[in-house]
Formats: sequence, C-alpha cells, structure tokens
Amino acid sequence: MSRKTGLIISWNWSRGYGIVQEQEQTVYEKDTIIMVMDHSMEQFADAVVVSSDGGKVQVKINETNQLKNVDRCCIREQPEGEGNQLFVHNQACAIKEDGAKGFAVAIGKGRVWYDLWERVYFDYGKNNSAINVSHNE
Repeated sequence: MSRKTGLIISWNWSRGYGIVQEQEQTVYEKDTIIMVMDHSMEQFADAVVVSSDGGKVQVKINETNQLKNVDRCCIREQPEGEGNQLFVHNQACAIKEDGAKGFAVAIGKGRVWYDLWERVYFDYGKNNSAINVSHNE
C-alpha cells in the first residue's frame, strides 16, 4: 500500500502530539503567490512562482527580487477542504535534527515536532492514527 500525505494542522509542543489532515501535494503554477523559507532564511517570505519542475520550484522573493530554487518542502502550504484527519503521536514520528525557528531560545532540536501546515508522509495506523510519520515518501 502506498504512503499517504497531508499537512500538520495542529501540534501540541508540551504533550508531543498533533493532527494531520490528509491532502494531496499542491501543484504550483506560474505567477502563484506563495510563502517560502529555505535553510538559509530565518523567516518565511512572500514569493511568486516563476516555474515548477516537480521537485523544485523556482520563485522570485518579493522583498529582494532574488530568484531562488526551493524544494517543495520549503513552501508553506494551506489546508484545503476537509480531508481525513488523523492523530499523530511523537512515538510514531522521525526526530528532527534542526531546532524550530522563531522562538526566543532554540527549541526542538533532537525532538519530534512539526510546524503548522508542514507536509508529511505517513501510513495508516489503528484507531484513526498516523504512523511512520516523516518527510519521506
């Protein structure tokens, strides 16, 4: 059975669980306005899609007019519709090596955590839960 994909729509930092909403990968068309943040950036920036070849999306950052090729995982997607929602427990997830950005102190490094609307891949578990949650298909 193939892996499912969706967006994290909620994450409880103190308890280590969240909700994933099943949703297919967004298709990016030329001139679409999106938000991006790659590993060299400290925060999300508005950008316009120049082109898309599947795995990479070329964007123009609005603030600097810089052209950048970004991975699809660097684009902040939005939940659409009412896809199937599943429980995500941190014991069923891959640990992140990077800390979360945007906090006064570094948090999350070496722990399981997810950003709001982060794209993940998973398998169905028992009792309406997602298991084997990661960024890999």
